[in-house]
Amino acid sequence: MKLFVLRIAPRRKDRTTEALRDSDLIIGWSDAQGLLNERLTRSTFHRIIHDTYYAHERSRRASGQGTGSM
Repeated sequence: MKLFVLRIAPRRKDRTTEALRDSDLIIGWSDAQGLLNERLTRSTFHRIIHDTYYAHERSRRASGQGTGSM
């Protein structure tokens, strides 16, 4: 048995039905440039996520959780 948990709601718009219909993966980090670089290190990936979405936070905890989910 395969089980998939989908939490797809970028900008609070539920896109689960669309993703299943089109067999798409929707991550929701469209503003973060460079994440598809094959030579990207985990550290650089984390920095990009932090700088793009969490720069206002002193801690890197939230961006670390996002990085860890990928």
